[in-house]
Amino acid sequence: MTSSEFVGHIDDINTKYDAIYFGDSYNNWNFLRNGDIDDNNQKTSLYAHIGGVFGGTKDESLGNDAAQHRWYNTRLMGLLDNDYVTLSNGSKLIWSPNSNAFPKEYVGKIGVMRGSGNDITKQQVSELKDFLSSGYPIIIGDKLLNSDASAVNTNVVDSSSYMYEFLTDALENDRVNVMSKSVADKKENLNFFFYLAKPEISFSENGMPPEPQRLNASTYTYNAEAKQGLLSQSEDGLKYKFTIKNESEISTANATYNCELFLDLNFDGNLSSSEEQSEYIQIQDSSGNVVKKENGKYYLKIGREYVLTRKVPKDYYKVITWKLQISNNDNPSIRTSRMGFTKREAGEKQTIKVLQIYPKQNRDNAPVTWNLQTDTSFQQMLQKVTDFDITITAMQTRTYETKFKEYKNEGKNMLDDYQMVIIGFADGFGVDNISNANGEVDAIRKFIEDGKSVIFAHDTTSFINRTYDSTTLYDGGNSRVNGPETWVWGYSLNTYLRASVGMDRYGITSDEAITVDGGKTTVNKELKKGEDLQSGTNVFEAIQKKVYDMAYIFGTKKSKSSLMTQGFSNNVLYHINGVQETYNASKVNEGAITQYPYYVSNKISTASTHSQYYQLALEEDSDKDGTNDIVVWYCLSDGDSTYVQSPNDVRNNYYFYSKGNVIYTGVGHKSGNTNQERELFANAIIAAANVTAVEPEATFVDDFNPTADQEDYRYYMPDRLKASELSGTESNILNGSNAFNIQIRDYNMVASNLNYNDNNSSSLSMELYIEDPNGTEMTINGTKVKVSKLSTSDKISSLKKYSDGGTITVSDGKFKLPGNDTFQFILNNMESYLKKSDGTYKKNCRIFAKIESTVTLYGTTANKETWTSIGLRPRQLFDLD
Repeated sequence: MTSSEFVGHIDDINTKYDAIYFGDSYNNWNFLRNGDIDDNNQKTSLYAHIGGVFGGTKDESLGNDAAQHRWYNTRLMGLLDNDYVTLSNGSKLIWSPNSNAFPKEYVGKIGVMRGSGNDITKQQVSELKDFLSSGYPIIIGDKLLNSDASAVNTNVVDSSSYMYEFLTDALENDRVNVMSKSVADKKENLNFFFYLAKPEISFSENGMPPEPQRLNASTYTYNAEAKQGLLSQSEDGLKYKFTIKNESEISTANATYNCELFLDLNFDGNLSSSEEQSEYIQIQDSSGNVVKKENGKYYLKIGREYVLTRKVPKDYYKVITWKLQISNNDNPSIRTSRMGFTKREAGEKQTIKVLQIYPKQNRDNAPVTWNLQTDTSFQQMLQKVTDFDITITAMQTRTYETKFKEYKNEGKNMLDDYQMVIIGFADGFGVDNISNANGEVDAIRKFIEDGKSVIFAHDTTSFINRTYDSTTLYDGGNSRVNGPETWVWGYSLNTYLRASVGMDRYGITSDEAITVDGGKTTVNKELKKGEDLQSGTNVFEAIQKKVYDMAYIFGTKKSKSSLMTQGFSNNVLYHINGVQETYNASKVNEGAITQYPYYVSNKISTASTHSQYYQLALEEDSDKDGTNDIVVWYCLSDGDSTYVQSPNDVRNNYYFYSKGNVIYTGVGHKSGNTNQERELFANAIIAAANVTAVEPEATFVDDFNPTADQEDYRYYMPDRLKASELSGTESNILNGSNAFNIQIRDYNMVASNLNYNDNNSSSLSMELYIEDPNGTEMTINGTKVKVSKLSTSDKISSLKKYSDGGTITVSDGKFKLPGNDTFQFILNNMESYLKKSDGTYKKNCRIFAKIESTVTLYGTTANKETWTSIGLRPRQLFDLD
């Protein structure tokens, strides 16, 4: 694959590949992608962090009409302060980019824009370093290295690129698994690596969760080890029965492996570290013994069968993408994994209310191309999905604005009535816009930030970044020239939502607050000044801390960034005067959104469509999980050479992608949607269904072990005299300290980024009480009970964890639990709680545990609580004379 495709892949490269080769071919070299020609007008650069300057002097040196490129670029201008001239009457016009009248300091800055470059991301640098640590070979094309292959050739690999960062690291310390292609071409240099140990996961028959049937199942191949069907309501959840194999392992007796389960809870396909399920899973050996972690790892053996379980809430009906991963404890970079899909059968239908906002048609050649409410074929597709009751309301932009204002006047937000918003479908969005006069667009942005799902269609954003419609350009003095004609639409969406949908690579629309030289400003205000930035300056450092990527200039080792931060895609620069249409898309990644309820194939036909206007911000990691937020599922393919020369160019030629709860689709340019497009869109709606919070589970158990049996009662012997004569296991619990064990499980299926503003990791706490006729009255499981609190510093002040033996100290009457575990507490002086004032003992006295779980879902805090108890009962002993 090309590097332009590799940058968008979410595969675990350690699992999937045995070697990686970085090529040095100049086939299909392109200056917007590969970088400017050098000072000798040679095409030397291959891997550049940012591309060449469209409309610049080196564009001219390549034989292009750079002046015409600048002229066409006036359609795109408006993002930088330099683009405008303020007239004596206070109005503004866009500069004519070929004028001789603009100030000297503007020369080389007006009407010029950078291409995307050809680089990996900093997240991929980490992934590649991990691959390097595995010992598998890294092969580097000869042209990427200097003459003695000891260092990176910085004429070919930009020193400001992440590719340079990785290759430089790889070449350090003379690693035996890093070599040039000419060295690798000698077979004996690779033979050793062919026999490196790599584990395998062997599942027993039906040893993985059942796989749901696709509604177009004839085109899909199911996992052989999984039965077809659903998790029934009687099943607790996921169950894996597997054995680890490694035929290349030298010492099978000593080798041990860690085991991890990942669930894709936010449907971005990434299966990141934040979605690892260690606190929810339990592993048992073939004898049923629970396998405990040691120093945070499992130590599983080759050839032994294990069973891993993970409970799933009964009302969680969404398809689950899972990954089971096995890694070598001596070198975690040596690992393997298996992925699959499963789903629980629905107990009752879940309602999904969808709002489609379509544009008002303002030109004859920009009609609405898809109304989801009236498309009977699409409605029938949705109706085949029996788990959900999906209701779509379609309304025009003016209707949305009117209704939004009516709701606002009543102190309401009309979007609260919906779980999903879809914006589209029309070419140029009907040459329309959504007003933000009453906060209509702000509300959509808040909808996104609350974790609710929004789908943006083709051309909902545009290349228009100025508020006025005129194409008149300022050419100095009283001179005016006409710029190229263009449709004007989408200004509000560009201004307020571009960053939210992942189309702002450098932060040119970011309103993040920063401090520069002691003054308060924002990222976009500084970038709009249109100046190159130098490391070591206050503004450079302030922006670098807030954005995920900067336009680092070639050869500066990230010490200088370009003023050209507009971030337009390569295709809009090349083809601003005429879009390049295609009727095909090809798959880049696999996940739930491509799998269920319809399997969508690797190549799909589409209605006529074309690429969009902005580069994707592939470096963004707003949820701090170490993976890119944006996952591209399909790219435009075939047709124009634009899509053929750089296949699956995820930054520029995306057709269908997701960024957490935001989805973009290339549908809408023309009518005539194919069934494959409908199926993919149906999957997107199903995948975006909201999850709900569930109550935690808590049970007293008879041993300090997660597999112990439930303990409902514990008996004590009030006959002290006879009890004192007892020995062995029949000790009297009134004497000394008494240990109680409680197992707590919170099974919320919640991703950490279902809300952009809050950490949704479920907070878990426990309070302990005991029945007391003189205590405070509380309602417990619907019954009023008088109790006294035990979780205090002078009664029960600490808990012991089973998982690692650590302790938790009471705080403000609560134990703040780190996660699922079995806990033990000690109750001293039992008799003081059981003996009544008349000297007799209570016939029944209960210890209560109150478990609270708090999670933020879609901007709303959900609190769930569970009560559980254990009864203390007297057991009378009789003398047998």
